Amino acid sequence: MEDLKFGDRIAVAREIPFFGSEDLSFEEVSRLASTILEDENEEKSIPQAIFRAKKTSVIRFLQTLFSGDGSIYKSKDGRGLFLEYYSNSKRLNLKIYTIYF
Repeated sequence: MEDLKFGDRIAVAREIPFFGSEDLSFEEVSRLASTILEDENEEKSIPQAIFRAKKTSVIRFLQTLFSGDGSIYKSKDGRGLFLEYYSNSKRLNLKIYTIYF
């Protein structure tokens, strides 16, 4: 990096795959999400299996979490929606933010 000068060309990945290839069953996704919803530990986090899972499994996982500790509502002007998730675990909140955005 020290040798780079203004105007030098560098290689950039066209796509960085975020989702994995593991297909988790509906039951497995529900079990993983329920475990988080029931856990009172402030250090809880998203299981590694979710980071290896296909996009459809990640979506199911987030839907289950948000149905327990989340909410959605319209803005006062009616033109926007707000998606909100609450947890005492900063670590979990950060991981959800990482997946969602």
